[in-house]
Amino acid sequence: DLYPNSQVSRILLSMTALFESFSNREIALLIWLIVGLLFAVSVAGPQIREVLRSLFVRAIFGSLLLLGGYVLATVFALHKFGFWDESLLKDTIIWFVVTASVTLFDSVKKGKENTKFFRDLLIDNLKVVVILEFVIDTFVMPLGWELLFVPVVFSLGAFKAIADSREEFAITRKPINFLIGCISLTLFSYAAFELKVNLEEFTTIATAREFFLAPILTACCLPFFFLFALWVNYQE
Repeated sequence: DLYPNSQVSRILLSMTALFESFSNREIALLIWLIVGLLFAVSVAGPQIREVLRSLFVRAIFGSLLLLGGYVLATVFALHKFGFWDESLLKDTIIWFVVTASVTLFDSVKKGKENTKFFRDLLIDNLKVVVILEFVIDTFVMPLGWELLFVPVVFSLGAFKAIADSREEFAITRKPINFLIGCISLTLFSYAAFELKVNLEEFTTIATAREFFLAPILTACCLPFFFLFALWVNYQE
C-alpha cells in the first residue's frame, strides 16, 4: 500500500470494494450496456450527441442535481441512524439512476393524472413480488450464463412491448409470454435452490438492509417527488 494512511488510499479501497460488490448479472448488464452504447454511437453518433446534450438542459440537469442533493441528505440521515454504510453505495447509485431519476419525471405527468400515484408508488415497493425479485437478483448465475441471459430477456421484453401495443403482432403474445414465464420459472427455481443451500448467508442483517434500502429511499423521497410535480404543474 503506497498510501497507507492517506485519503487517496481510502478512496481507492472504497472504489475497489464498490466494483467487487457487483454481481455477475450487474457485470453482464454493464458489458451489454457498453456494447449497446458503442454500437449506437457508431450508427447514430450525431443523434446520440443530441440526446446527451439534452440531458444538460438547465431544467433537467438542475432537477436531477436537486434530487441528488436531497438523496445525499437522506443517505446522511440514514447513516446517522446506523442504517446506511458504504456497503450500500452500489445499491444506492443503482436506485438513483434506475428508479429515482425516472420517478422524478414520471411524477409530473402521472401524479397529475392519477391522484393515487404516490400512494401506489409506495405500495409497489412493499408487494410480495418485490421479495421474489430480490431473491432472484441475489442468487445469480455464472457470468457466462448471465451474458447470454441478459440480451435474451431484454429482447423478449422489447418484443412483448411491441406485441402488446400493436394488434398486427397480437398472434405472438402467447408464445412470448410463454417464453418469459419459462425463464422466470427457471430463475426462480435456481434462486430457490441457492436460497436453500445458502440460507444462513442470506438471512443476515446486511441482506435485510439491502432489501429495505429501496423502499426506505423511495418513501423518504416521496415528499420531494410530490413537491417537484406540484411546482412543475404550477409553472405550466
